[in-house]
Amino acid sequence: MTLLEIAKEYVKHNSYPAIEYEVNIIKKLITALETREQVTTLRDEFAMAALTGLLAKDYPEELLANKAYKIADAMLEERKGKE
Repeated sequence: MTLLEIAKEYVKHNSYPAIEYEVNIIKKLITALETREQVTTLRDEFAMAALTGLLAKDYPEELLANKAYKIADAMLEERKGKE
């Protein structure tokens, strides 16, 4: 069961006034998780990690995203070879 599924189940079965604050926090977590799941791919996560390292170097700003995704693609290819 994913964190998103657990959070949805909790809200479904625990919606009474005594814990309204906690339920509202979990509802915000659900929204954040749903948005993240729809937007971020493994390739994006690899690119973000690569970008962190690239920012430490002196690359021209206009090349950063391209280089980060090239690194991400290489990481995905390497991962395929290991499966």
